[in-house]
Amino acid sequence: MHMRIVILAILGTFGCGGGGSDSGGDGETNAERGDRSPGANCDTIRIDDPEDLVYYSSCVTATNLNIGIDFAGEVVLPNLNRVTRDVSDSLSGVTTIRLPNLVYVGHSLSLGASSVESIVLPSLETVGGHFNINAAANLTELELERLREVGTNQDLQWGVTRGIFDVSMNDKLSELNLPFLETVTRRFRVSGNDNLRSIYSPFLSVTLPDYDWPYQQLCNAVIDTI
Repeated sequence: MHMRIVILAILGTFGCGGGGSDSGGDGETNAERGDRSPGANCDTIRIDDPEDLVYYSSCVTATNLNIGIDFAGEVVLPNLNRVTRDVSDSLSGVTTIRLPNLVYVGHSLSLGASSVESIVLPSLETVGGHFNINAAANLTELELERLREVGTNQDLQWGVTRGIFDVSMNDKLSELNLPFLETVTRRFRVSGNDNLRSIYSPFLSVTLPDYDWPYQQLCNAVIDTI
């Protein structure tokens, strides 16, 4: 059974949980890689300092992307198109995450640095496992204008979290626009975003009975079911 909803506005918060991420392997340190360029096809991208952004700027595909705990500033990887496993941060000092050409994440996307103000993923269409933006206390901009599906990677091994869309405890986020999101295979959660006033998602389809919204805590949400 599927439910299609248009979410017009939301005031208040929702009592749902969060998610986690296992980012997989380690990237090379500066000393390990020397002057070598990784080329277009990379293993794990690990961003610990600004030099890493230059070194990994040629990457088009990668196994993992991890923003290290010691990094501070803006992360921009203009050519990155596909990450076969995980995208994550380590509660770093990152202020902006901008991946303009990222289309596909095979496993999970999990970001939640308290310092981050802007997450810009304008080309992202698919997250095969789960999507989690959690406890980013200063986040004001979340751009997901082409996201279509979450949880559709059938190749994930048993026990790997798949199909949860979770945007929680982002105190400064005021709107969530998902104009092309069609499928979340397990659960759609929006919880504890104190300033969130609007959600737009005209095509969302979520499989029941695991759909735990809107019939948990609605607060003052206005939902038009079609």
